[in-house]
Amino acid sequence: MIRFLTTFLLFIFITNCSFDKHSGFWTKDKKVEREKQKIIKILFEDERVLENEFNTGLKINLKAKLINNSFINNFDNNNGRINYNGNLKKISRFKFSKIDNFNQLEPEIIFDKNNVIFFDDKGSILKFDSFSKLIWKKNYYTKAEKKSKPILFFANNSDILVVADSIAKYYAINISNGELLWSKNNSAPFNSQVKIYKDKFFAIDFENILRCYSIKDGTELWQVKTDQSFIKSQKKPAIKGT
Repeated sequence: MIRFLTTFLLFIFITNCSFDKHSGFWTKDKKVEREKQKIIKILFEDERVLENEFNTGLKINLKAKLINNSFINNFDNNNGRINYNGNLKKISRFKFSKIDNFNQLEPEIIFDKNNVIFFDDKGSILKFDSFSKLIWKKNYYTKAEKKSKPILFFANNSDILVVADSIAKYYAINISNGELLWSKNNSAPFNSQVKIYKDKFFAIDFENILRCYSIKDGTELWQVKTDQSFIKSQKKPAIKGT
C-alpha cells in the first residue's frame, strides 16, 4: 500500500512539472535566451567606403639642401638632394613605351649635370634636359633583342655612359651625343648596379660573378666567382664602394 501511494505521488509530481505551463519550471531556459537576445547589438551592418580625399589642401615643401658636387662619387648609394629648391612642379610630359613590371625591376634614372637619362621597354636610351626636352634618343638593339624588352643598368662619368642589361649585353656610349663607342656580350645576363672607378667599371651577372671591365674598350680585366644562388631572384644586388 505504501509503495503504491509513493508511486502515485511521484507520477503526479512529474506530470505537473512537465505539462503545467504556468509552473515556470521548463520555461526558464527560454526566458534566459530571450534576455541574451535583447543585449545583442549589431555595430556595423554595412561596409562603407570612404571616397573623399583627406587633406585636399595639404602642401609639402621640402627645404633645399645644397651639396658640394666635389663630394659626390660613384660609390655612394644615396647622394642626397642635390641643388633641389623643395618645390614639386610639373614641367612637361613625354610619352614613351611602358616598362612591364616597373615596380619589381628597380630601374634607376641617371643624371648628367642637369640632364636626365632613362630608357623604354625596347631598350631605347633617352636623354632629356631640365625642361624635359629630348636631347637624343638611341637604340643599339636588333629587332629580336627589342622583343626581349631588356632592362638597362647605367653608370656614367663626365664623358661616358656605361650600360649593362638583362640580355647579357654591355656597351658604352658617348654621353654628350649618344654615339656608340663599343659593344660586347657576356656569358650571362646582368642584374645589378653598375659602378665606375677611374678607367674601370664593375657589374654582377646572374651567375653571381663580379666582373671588372675596361671602360676604354670593354675588355674583361678580372672576375670573382661566388656561390651559386638557389633561386634566380629579380632583386637587384647593390655594389658598394669603400
